[in-house]
Amino acid sequence: MLMLNNLSGFGTGSNVLAAFPVVESITQTTVSVAATSHLISMPATVNAGDLLLMLLVIDSGTITAPGGWTKLFEGAQGTILKLACFIKNAAGTEGGTTVDVVTSTSQKATAQCYRVTSWFGALAGVEAATAVAAGTADPNPPSLTPSWGARNTLWIACLG
Repeated sequence: MLMLNNLSGFGTGSNVLAAFPVVESITQTTVSVAATSHLISMPATVNAGDLLLMLLVIDSGTITAPGGWTKLFEGAQGTILKLACFIKNAAGTEGGTTVDVVTSTSQKATAQCYRVTSWFGALAGVEAATAVAAGTADPNPPSLTPSWGARNTLWIACLG
């Protein structure tokens, strides 16, 4: 479970933006040949200050954060899948490019890169729950209480 807030500061209510964070686009990448280097496509349009949020799934091994990105979490679904989430406050030069994500072993991969606007503007405004194994055909994301309280929040549940 991931969540993003839209506070322009963690102070008083006067710092709250009017809108919820907005997912402007989701760019999908599938790496169908096993390798240790995975070129993940970025959204076609990226503006300075956008949040880029990348979810990457592989079978096993360690996933290294690409340069300029922060690993928000990495979790395993038993011994068959591993999901990692990376975040970046965009410089505005990423549109239409690829990012190389390196794994410790040769793996196929799939990824989604979200471009989010109207968000807090600092990576401290992105939080994630502790990853848990689904264990059933009907997974339920863990609970997560935002550190900023009841504000306009974008929630993203993911399973990998």
